[in-house]
Amino acid sequence: MHLRTLWLSLLSFSMLQGAAHSADKTPDWPTFQGNTQRTGYVNRAEIKYPRVRWQQPVSTTGWLNNPIIAENTVFTGSSGHAWNMPDRTDGVYAFDTQSGEKRWFTPADNDVNQIVYAEGKIVGSDGDGNVWALDAKTGQRLWSTALNGEVYQLLFVNFNNTPQIVAGDSSGKLLWLDLNSGKTLGISKLDGAIRSGASANKDTVFVATLQGTLYAFSEQRDLRWQASLRTFLPELTEEYMPEIQIYGALTLTKDLLIVGFSRDTLYPTPALLAVDQSTGKLRWKGQTNEREGWGNIRTSPAVAGERLIFAETYSNEIISLKTADGQYEGSLPAGVIMFPQWSSPAISNTTAYVPRFDGGLYAVNTENGNLKWQLYLGMPGRVSPKLPDALLSQNGGSWRPKVGDALYSSPALDHAGNLFISAAGYLYCIENAR
Repeated sequence: MHLRTLWLSLLSFSMLQGAAHSADKTPDWPTFQGNTQRTGYVNRAEIKYPRVRWQQPVSTTGWLNNPIIAENTVFTGSSGHAWNMPDRTDGVYAFDTQSGEKRWFTPADNDVNQIVYAEGKIVGSDGDGNVWALDAKTGQRLWSTALNGEVYQLLFVNFNNTPQIVAGDSSGKLLWLDLNSGKTLGISKLDGAIRSGASANKDTVFVATLQGTLYAFSEQRDLRWQASLRTFLPELTEEYMPEIQIYGALTLTKDLLIVGFSRDTLYPTPALLAVDQSTGKLRWKGQTNEREGWGNIRTSPAVAGERLIFAETYSNEIISLKTADGQYEGSLPAGVIMFPQWSSPAISNTTAYVPRFDGGLYAVNTENGNLKWQLYLGMPGRVSPKLPDALLSQNGGSWRPKVGDALYSSPALDHAGNLFISAAGYLYCIENAR
């Protein structure tokens, strides 16, 4: 085949691929963990040979600044040049997924927390306690609603043909806001600050408070049940009573509600449990006889069929537990030992993409637990499959990487299987090189 003919064939194939993905009008990754169940799972092409397609500066991104994807655009909120301080780079960025070209930037009055895509709108929250909506195509502000406390995470649901945003704030109020106007549809007062992200199945919203209480609300916003984690963990109250807190978004799989929680440093069992979605009754607690020293979980595990995948704190391990009963299956050492962990995994088919606090992104085979590849993203201009020597020489665990930046952001995947993640002040698009 002549070179020109081959080139034209490849170009045509690429254009057909792009057209196929453009024709799919469903949002690629409209919310944290990709869906309202927060599973982090999609069945798409896998990245076997990672390569940076493009990168764009987005300033500081924290654990709530996770990219979302829709309308051939990737969106991300930014905390600006510094956390917890207003500056001109606080806001929302929008980039073309293919070229990385910036489509728009809309400033915010303070750090942007989480954003979601909903019916042509980007809905976000900020450090001043506001929830607002932007036009996804232009970035124009459509409405803004002031709440009583800071809003961390958001959920979009459409119950009874009423598109609405579920937002919890630091004062303990759970609000349902009309997507099109921002007007309040309902308010529930919970027992404490709401930092955890809500999740939803077809007719129920699940939410948790920082105090460790779970709530289930019907599509009419009526309380179905509530349950305290403390009643499920009597072993933590025998000698003293540590705080039991929930930070991560709740994960739904089959009829289970999976809850990660924080206790106090290290314990003999994983900080995960599951309750029945219908009743709130305990179904299982994470168990193992093979490993000791389990830390806190402030992330959301991703669901790989019958497995839950997450990165463990106070370690360098990526963990697999059985979804059915919470039994420990095994772990993969990856990178260096770090105490914190804020990023949650994303899974495409049989590959889990797991960012870790050491600055590395690790691709793990969900069927056998083997490492497929790793990519260091902790330093702009030094993206490499090899971690820096100075980082590898770090002795023992640490609260911060010895060199480079930690990863806080969780990844998003577009319809083509490309991965988007924020790291060290940049938003990266990572594609398959072959």
